Amino acid sequence: WTFHLRKGVQWQKGYGEMTADDVVFSLNKASSKETSAYASDYAAFKAVEAVDSYTVKITLEHQIPSLLGVIANYSGGFIVPKKAVEEKGESWTRDPVGSGPFEVDQITPGQSITFKANENYFRGAPMIKTVDFRFLPESASRDLAFKAGEIDAGAGVQNKNWLARMKAEPGVVIDVFAPAEEAQLHLNTTKSPLDNLKVREAISLAINQDQMVQFQGDGFTQAGQSAVPSNNLGFTADNGMLGYDPAKAKALLAEAGFADGFTIPMINSQDMQLANLGQLVQAQLAEIGITVDIQPVEHATYHQLIRKDASPMVIYSAARFPVADVYLTQFFYSPSTVATPTAVTTPTTPTGFTTPTSPTTPTVTTGTGTTPTTAASGQPDPCALLTAAQIEAAVGTPPGTTRPESDDRCNFGVVRTWVGFGEAWIDSAASKGEEVAGVGDRAAYDPEFHQIYVKSGATTFNIQCTLCTGDQKAVLTRLAGDALGNLG
Repeated sequence: WTFHLRKGVQWQKGYGEMTADDVVFSLNKASSKETSAYASDYAAFKAVEAVDSYTVKITLEHQIPSLLGVIANYSGGFIVPKKAVEEKGESWTRDPVGSGPFEVDQITPGQSITFKANENYFRGAPMIKTVDFRFLPESASRDLAFKAGEIDAGAGVQNKNWLARMKAEPGVVIDVFAPAEEAQLHLNTTKSPLDNLKVREAISLAINQDQMVQFQGDGFTQAGQSAVPSNNLGFTADNGMLGYDPAKAKALLAEAGFADGFTIPMINSQDMQLANLGQLVQAQLAEIGITVDIQPVEHATYHQLIRKDASPMVIYSAARFPVADVYLTQFFYSPSTVATPTAVTTPTTPTGFTTPTSPTTPTVTTGTGTTPTTAASGQPDPCALLTAAQIEAAVGTPPGTTRPESDDRCNFGVVRTWVGFGEAWIDSAASKGEEVAGVGDRAAYDPEFHQIYVKSGATTFNIQCTLCTGDQKAVLTRLAGDALGNLG
């Protein structure tokens, strides 16, 4: 493959013209496991050469169907200035240099990045001179900032109620786009009982994708039809997927020697979408007797741990260049398996976290109707707001193992609690749903995220139904009353 470069493309911050040497450096950097998490994408590369200042020659060991996708990849295929990377060393990530229409001007860790126009951009100087990219991880914060005119665009939420509400806002344009991510449940076939094919088939048969679509909303969710996303080149619907059949799943478990089911741990991200999927999987597998013991961790920790093969089951959602070869190679090709020398990504252990050989989950006892222990935030302990009996009475389903997700959040399986937030959150919930009278000093029900926000004196807490059915407002109002009673 021979590529001829556009002449006159200038690097930002005075690093001169982009040449073939920069391209060779960048692709070799992307091909090395020492410097790239995408190195396996370039396994077929035999050589990358600079023929002259504006010509690059790529020689492959064997043909691949997606070369253009690999070299234009959103991360691995970045072309960067060799001189800037070598000069800046470790500071490169905080002071990057590119050739695009905007350059990084200032980074405030955890808060924002400010970009300024690249007046020497080869397509012409941008009309917009400054762009502030703010980090607002909570969707409610983004919505409040958007409605107040503080931001002009923001990431949406994969939630049908959110989508319907935002579509009703005047002048708002919502872009739901593809290629889509496909969420998959990956199983470690070397660990018991997942080394039993009948167990794996039973798990597959127990997953009700239609229920997941109904929960998420069909405006941006559809049932998976293959191990390859449906918009990928090479997709075929004729692939032997088992479908949903819980009765057959139970029969297969019995044949495999697990008529009474079993318990299995699963590390999962606290990211809302992955957390919701995890709870749906947990509930669906419980119907055939499998207890999934979810260990929730921060999203970055989740990525590090799953690359250490610390969890026998992993929910992973990903979009790749839309050619089947890429998806199949990264997720279903044996040499790509995590924690092996040829793994797609190199594992690292997060600071302060010991990788468990058999993951365990911290367990706490739920409250007993007395004042909960004070959390680090000065608010009540979120894990002591409710008792197991109160949750089962209100929801109709026994809660799972109680897990503290952080100082201010707790996961009871079927419901989650959160303490300590500003009253603006109640205003936001009321704008989407309604005020709830007779609960604390003030309360509001949010139908979008199935939760109630409550303020009582200096205490604020919310309760979210993750797997509730029926009249969720009534369920949450009852639980809020129980929590206030426990607070005394």
